[in-house]
Amino acid sequence: LHTEIERVLRLNGGGPMSAQAIARAVASAGRYRKRDGSAVEAEQIHARVSKHPDRFERTRDGIRLREAGPEMDEPLARLLGPDVE
Repeated sequence: LHTEIERVLRLNGGGPMSAQAIARAVASAGRYRKRDGSAVEAEQIHARVSKHPDRFERTRDGIRLREAGPEMDEPLARLLGPDVE
């Protein structure tokens, strides 16, 4: 679910978005369902965001992606090669 939340936020400029809006976007994309087959709910978005403070942050305007740190950028830089800044 956290990967799908991240995808939705990236598609929306990194956020911020409300948990309800994220849940609707996840459901409409159809890429993630709960084990019982039902759509994800806003409460699940809140819970997953809380478990991943390294990826997401809460602001008064909603949930947004946390800025990418060196640990996230380093593997990409290695794949792209030494000429990429």
